[in-house]
Amino acid sequence: MPAPVHIVIRDHSKTGSPALESRIREEVGKLERFDARIQSCTVSVTEESAHGRMHPFDVHIVLHAAPGHEIVSTHKSGTDAYAAVGEAFEAVRRQLQRAVEEDRAFAKGGTRTGEG
Repeated sequence: MPAPVHIVIRDHSKTGSPALESRIREEVGKLERFDARIQSCTVSVTEESAHGRMHPFDVHIVLHAAPGHEIVSTHKSGTDAYAAVGEAFEAVRRQLQRAVEEDRAFAKGGTRTGEG
């Protein structure tokens, strides 16, 4: 069953983009194929105001995966919200991969990072 996804888009030109929301859901789907234990994902995309300059996008992702993993990524990018979302999800993907590898090592009798 797909994990619940909560998306908040705040930009100055419109109230949200169905295409951007679709891209976010696609990225979450890719993560679920990598690790089916994802419980929820919250994504906020905010266009920061910058008078007369580039309007950078701030993407914040909080992913909850079992057992007990919370993965957080914040990424800023120039004027392309899609690039910012892609880069933020790439960071989440790397963190999730490390968590999965850590869980596998622990299941084989190892210790988790930070355990003595």
